[in-house]
Amino acid sequence: MRALPNFQQVDLIGLMTRYFELAQREADNQLLLVKNGKIRVLMATFQQVYRRLLAESRILAKAPLTVEDYYIEFFARAVINLSVTWLERGMPESPRLMGQKASRFLLRT
Repeated sequence: MRALPNFQQVDLIGLMTRYFELAQREADNQLLLVKNGKIRVLMATFQQVYRRLLAESRILAKAPLTVEDYYIEFFARAVINLSVTWLERGMPESPRLMGQKASRFLLRT
């Protein structure tokens, strides 16, 4: 998510694709955190960045659920758990496909 240029807006597929690109680049570090019981570091970082992107109106068509209690925690855990499973499987799908899958799962389409 840090790869987004300043002031660029992105839809959920674009956001998730960028997240999976980052996860792919940082696969060794992310898997090391998971192995050492530090998955909460990934979740907390994801939540912090997501909240900032929402506050800066950088996410297009944000769901009304984003203001609901526990939504961001649910969202972060879903994405992080999906990405960890993908990393553990050796990243057989492209980050773009994983971004599409995550978006479809989260939007239930």
